[in-house]
Amino acid sequence: MSNGDVTTATLHLHLKTKTVSCQISGPKVYWESALTPIDIDLAGMSGKIDQLKKILNSEQTAIWAGLRDPLAEPSNQTTTEEFANAVERVVTEGATLYRQLSELGFRKILEKIESTLKEGDRLSIHTDSAFLPWEILYPYEYNKDWKNKKLQREALWGYKFMTNHILLPSADEGGWEAPIAEHQAGPVFVSLNLNKAIICKMLAARRLYFAITLYPVTFNSGRRRA
Repeated sequence: MSNGDVTTATLHLHLKTKTVSCQISGPKVYWESALTPIDIDLAGMSGKIDQLKKILNSEQTAIWAGLRDPLAEPSNQTTTEEFANAVERVVTEGATLYRQLSELGFRKILEKIESTLKEGDRLSIHTDSAFLPWEILYPYEYNKDWKNKKLQREALWGYKFMTNHILLPSADEGGWEAPIAEHQAGPVFVSLNLNKAIICKMLAARRLYFAITLYPVTFNSGRRRA
């Protein structure tokens, strides 16, 4: 997929003002949401993310980290049951987080992203206060304890979308601004890019793995950059 074929959803999440907006642009598509108020509590969200970081036990983490395709069962049959349980737990938490965000005011934006972007498209998150594990979002109702409920592993956002996160400056950072003007006025350079078709599954594996096990949670205090 060339850059000209890629659709990008850029989500602006401002937790200090409790607002969110989204812009989607790509071939034959352009959509922009209104600035939407969200009913979100930083302390409560921090606790929720702390729980998400404990989804997998150490054995399940080791299994998942070693897979090239994060949705393919391991070749070692003795680990298949642990792997299946890991996927079910992640999807359960992803479905719960998707529902909770919808209830907090994100519903229209999440549904638009889900219905517009296809596999390989880009999701760019610009936020001033916190990084959420967008990669584990799962747009369908699911619970690992439900019987006869089909699990669609490929629906996980971390598998479908190429995701990046940008931490926006805040007033307490001394008026710091991204060096956009310097970048635009800088010298032309050439970068080497790998063929996505060769490494897409490996990238998807790493996105899901790091989202679940090592995801950097950054709030106003103790902020860290990814």
